Amino acid sequence: MWTSSTNSKMPTRVQQSHSRATAQAIHVILTCLFAGALFCALEPRAHAYIDPGSGLLVYQSMSAMLAGMLFCLRRRLASFFSGSSRSHAASTRHDKNQ
Repeated sequence: MWTSSTNSKMPTRVQQSHSRATAQAIHVILTCLFAGALFCALEPRAHAYIDPGSGLLVYQSMSAMLAGMLFCLRRRLASFFSGSSRSHAASTRHDKNQ
């Protein structure tokens, strides 16, 4: 068990778990990037026709995902930009009382 003191430079359990979680996240990201690069590098040449409207479909899908994320996070974004420090639970209770 780690003890904390002012002179001690030893990491605490929270710092250890945070660094372990960060290392795991980096490992997952690098693995996904490597798998994606390998997938793209080993893909055989495709002799197929791509519809010109398919780019618009990708654009529409990405904009729909962004709009959905903004809709789900609208309270957090509003409190972030307004500078309010109210928590999500407090804002939910305030909205229900009105």
